[in-house]
Amino acid sequence: MKIILYSITTIIPDHSKSSLCFYPSRKECWDKLTEDYPNHQFIIVCDKYNEHVLDFKDGQIGDISHKVSYKYFPVDAEATEIVEMISDMKADLVIAYSPPDIPVDWGYIKASIIAEQLNNLGIKAICHSIDTSITFADKWRTHCALKELGFNVTPAVYVHNNFFNLHKTLEFSVNAYREYIFFCIKQLNYPVLIKNTFYCASIGMKKANNYNEAVEILTSMENDTDVLVEEYLQGEHFGTEIHGALGKYNIIPPLKLSVNDDGVVDPFKSIKFGPVLNQEYKILELQDLLRKLAETYKFEGTAQIDLIFSNGKWYIVDINPRLSYMTDTIGFAMQQRSSYKVYVDSALGTTEEFTNAKIKYAINFKVKKLEIDLLDKVNAYPGICQSKMTNTFRQGNFNELNDLVLGGYDSKEEAYDDLMNFDKLFPEIVPSHVISTVSKWL
Repeated sequence: MKIILYSITTIIPDHSKSSLCFYPSRKECWDKLTEDYPNHQFIIVCDKYNEHVLDFKDGQIGDISHKVSYKYFPVDAEATEIVEMISDMKADLVIAYSPPDIPVDWGYIKASIIAEQLNNLGIKAICHSIDTSITFADKWRTHCALKELGFNVTPAVYVHNNFFNLHKTLEFSVNAYREYIFFCIKQLNYPVLIKNTFYCASIGMKKANNYNEAVEILTSMENDTDVLVEEYLQGEHFGTEIHGALGKYNIIPPLKLSVNDDGVVDPFKSIKFGPVLNQEYKILELQDLLRKLAETYKFEGTAQIDLIFSNGKWYIVDINPRLSYMTDTIGFAMQQRSSYKVYVDSALGTTEEFTNAKIKYAINFKVKKLEIDLLDKVNAYPGICQSKMTNTFRQGNFNELNDLVLGGYDSKEEAYDDLMNFDKLFPEIVPSHVISTVSKWL
């Protein structure tokens, strides 16, 4: 079978200023995929800057796999051009491999547009529908969709930026919409979180401890986008993913997530530890709820879910219909497969083999950048399933993410013991708060 995986990014990085080091490398992961599926031919369709499917060295594309084919489209190619390119390849199956876009998270919407056009041409394409992607791209739409389905959500107020600031461009005696927003947010319990409705990875999120602080944030010059003002929910933070397509889903048991000083999960700093299987958390009930979500919106691929467990109830905080910073941790460390294989397994219907009983324990934690000699030694450690040392330059800013993943353990105690062993072998790599945090979670 000829299988195409296409990957869409809309924010083009400058790799001449970036540093990217992945273990296993992208090349190694593609090679392993072809070994796992020797009877299939794989073609990778992407732009030449996509670090999610390509390795880079000195600002240029690095080693590539000679077991797969690569086809590149221009960075400004429209969806119809990519559809034409893919359709000319006469593939048996096309799979959207959708990474996060920073700062605006919307590349997977374009992937959905491409998939819908391919399916209309009679070419089987696996990807979330346009309706699913646009619903969960916007935090307010997500809130409304979850509320309609009967899920627990925190009280929130949507602020339409143009209406909120319309008095600045047109003359009114009073901005009635602004008064409405002030009235609504006064009814909320504080503190609240003020979130941009489209941005990725909590970028731009602010916390207001009282009504006056919320008004100050909303009326500041910095606030120039639609936002969601949402009650801050006290509770334990978790993350999980849903893998699958065509009605066959694997609902990953959740991972515990650490929070920053504001009590918010920062994906560039957070510790991940799991799976959490304690029945005090009503895991089976949660998985049933998430299966209902996947079936209602007919998920195809992966979807990442942010969760809070509070007063015995699960709340869904956010949904990202794409791969996430958690996908590789779940794949490499908990299921012994790359994110590429997660997508192919989902499309081919084999993902249900990964039941709760087969999930291994893993710890993902952030570190300071490691020099290459030390990094090579770290990667050789038996418990290391993945390392990522990246500092990507996008739109005038660097996004640094240096993390290590220990995994493949049969129990959380075994995972913690090996973390301690790793710390003895490589002193000063593991931050002290990682050890104390994981210890508290045992």
